[in-house]
Amino acid sequence: MCTLLVSPLKGELTPILNYFKSKKLKIENIKIKYLNVSYIPQLKLYCAIGGHGKVQFGIQTSFLISTLKNVSQVICAGSCGSLCTTVDVFDVVVASQTVEHDYNEKFDKDALNPSFVGNTELLGKAKLFQHPNFKVHLGKIASGDEDIVDAQRADQLYQDTNALVVAWEGAGGARASRFHQIPFLEVRAITDNARDEVPSSFAKNLSQAMNNCAFVIEHLLEEVR
Repeated sequence: MCTLLVSPLKGELTPILNYFKSKKLKIENIKIKYLNVSYIPQLKLYCAIGGHGKVQFGIQTSFLISTLKNVSQVICAGSCGSLCTTVDVFDVVVASQTVEHDYNEKFDKDALNPSFVGNTELLGKAKLFQHPNFKVHLGKIASGDEDIVDAQRADQLYQDTNALVVAWEGAGGARASRFHQIPFLEVRAITDNARDEVPSSFAKNLSQAMNNCAFVIEHLLEEVR
């Protein structure tokens, strides 16, 4: 059985694939109808772009799970913004839970901010990781279709969710995985502080952040080969 890694954007997936190329891992390029997919046999890993936003990401992730057939788990891998002072730019967060912060049900209060528990097997392995140049954190990731770019909104979101970082698409991938009844894990590398100069920080830090993300994913999958 294989792992499906889905990144929202080409700019996020390309550094991941470049990292695997630097490790001399063979990459096979295949076409699944309208989507380009890279396959790394040594890791039993499919890599593809899921698209921007929870809905598009969920649609393409579900399509890939259905089409590839032998996918046994899904990883959403991308960038994120920090919501608290305990995580820094270039650190990687492995989601114990993906919390959908913009799912605002008004009638059933228990439905507010539904959360999706991360793949427990991979979370257990992530606890063991150490790297000299960045930290690996386990905690909540807030997921919603909203750019968080100012301190007031970031602080409010942290208060509401207790999430370490915020990103867009994770809940879409989590819902697709739940529908297909397979484990899901969100892994995000920090590019910015979700408060000021986000666009420039994102562009400047994306490549290195995703390189760090790829390191964590490689070692997660090495443990389960």
